[in-house]
Amino acid sequence: IPPTKMAPPRNTPGTLISILFLLLLAPFIQSFLPLPPHRNRLARIATAAAVSPGLDPGLSIVRTYGPVPAGGLAESNPTIFAARARPALSTSVNSTAVVALMCLDPEAYPTLSRANKACRRRVVLLQRRDAEGRGAGFDGPSSVAARPSDRIFPGDLLAVQARVGDASYPGLG
Repeated sequence: IPPTKMAPPRNTPGTLISILFLLLLAPFIQSFLPLPPHRNRLARIATAAAVSPGLDPGLSIVRTYGPVPAGGLAESNPTIFAARARPALSTSVNSTAVVALMCLDPEAYPTLSRANKACRRRVVLLQRRDAEGRGAGFDGPSSVAARPSDRIFPGDLLAVQARVGDASYPGLG
């Protein structure tokens, strides 16, 4: 069967006027519609992250965790800490960054592999503090990228950084 040729669209004055009308009214119409949940979340993240610079230029802190309680990670989430893999290799006050992420934010890091992936991608930052967690707030440029094998002690702070700008938000998925 030979393909049929489609007629080219007609650029009539009525079509151009309706397109211009829609382009002019689109922002007004959108102001009455609620934002989709993912857009609203990204706007909140961008607003909160604009104040805290990350480790590298162009990166911002989007979430902070800690300081780790004086009793260790077992105080923050005893259920997840008790169910950790290879419990002989960590204690409540001396654990890996991966286990700490799972205990401090079980919704974002429900599995070891997801927490490992975040550490490997240099999304997680670590800032050492004393056991009391003394210090101002999280200071991105003075922190280090947390590796999966880094040990987390009481008082340490963890943070998640992302590139916030140019409408791209990698690492928050």
